[in-house]
Amino acid sequence: MPFTYNDQIELNNYGVELWFQKYSEFLSCFRTEGDDGLKSKLAAFYSTTGHGEDQLKALAENSMNEREAIRAVKLNPDIDLPDYDRIYLSAVSRIASQALLELMERGVLQEILLVDEFPELAQQQYDALVREARPPKRVAPVQVDLEKFVKDYERTPTSDLRPKSGVVKINGTEMPYATFQSLFDKAIEAGLVRG
Repeated sequence: MPFTYNDQIELNNYGVELWFQKYSEFLSCFRTEGDDGLKSKLAAFYSTTGHGEDQLKALAENSMNEREAIRAVKLNPDIDLPDYDRIYLSAVSRIASQALLELMERGVLQEILLVDEFPELAQQQYDALVREARPPKRVAPVQVDLEKFVKDYERTPTSDLRPKSGVVKINGTEMPYATFQSLFDKAIEAGLVRG
């Protein structure tokens, strides 16, 4: 059973809270509260565009909840389970950074900007936010492998993606779960996973 809707809402809220803490110096350069504040503008952007919704849904559908993880560990104490919460929260942060940059590029945030020039620490956080939102492109051979992986992943029933004895099936082919998780994480980082 994947994350429940309530698990997802809780992680979304927590992830956004962590994102605001992570980039607090940079975000303090904007008016954040109120009807026209940064939080309201981001919320409106998410609700009207559905930005990142498919990525988070795909992550939630392929994540084990706490009960499943405990059951898997009881069946195989040596199983190497990924940190689903960390992966999900990382995606929430990346999606928030992407949304902020898109709003900045559109000029939507200009009216709530409180400074003419970013202080040094705020500029450093802005640079980090840009790197998070737009990671460097992978070299071609890795990208081709990831694209094939994503195509196979999208053709695979969810039931085959549940690890059984440390193995999942991708488009009918067995793959060690650790390899699957590594490729899945890379596909998410490259923005190739679609819901």
